[in-house]
Amino acid sequence: MHKKFKLHIKGLVPMPKEDFIDMLEFINKLHETPVDDWDLKRRSFAISHKDGSVKTYYLNPLMIDCQIGQFLLKKYGDDIDQYHACMFRFWAVGNFFAENMSKLEKEGLMKKTDVGYNLISEVLIEALSVLPFSEKRITEGSEDYAFSYEEVVEKTKELEEKDK
Repeated sequence: MHKKFKLHIKGLVPMPKEDFIDMLEFINKLHETPVDDWDLKRRSFAISHKDGSVKTYYLNPLMIDCQIGQFLLKKYGDDIDQYHACMFRFWAVGNFFAENMSKLEKEGLMKKTDVGYNLISEVLIEALSVLPFSEKRITEGSEDYAFSYEEVVEKTKELEEKDK
């Protein structure tokens, strides 16, 4: 595995909090936009195999992840390292929220509102933007790096104190 790629999947490349919020706003706009108005340009990549053959793979532009990828490519241009770092971090944050929502509510870092949404502390987003992944999670046979719940809460409280 390429050395820089290991940095991305371990969360060692931070993502500016503002970039994370921009990505959330982009996703929100996607949900409010008819699919026909999405960027549905067909995209692909190819792999050159050792035997000299080349196989092309096509991405599904109707998938949110594909749209997020296009958003990040436009944002970061040729900085493919930051692009990969942001995608891995975004997936890790989503998994973190899915797995820890009730605990985060008990900590007061996430609240349900009258309309059923979860209100997330901006300081929590900031902590998730900079912390490395220090745990592993296994789902459906694959092993992914993940945030430590304790480290996230500790970092969030540290940032809250700093902001006072």
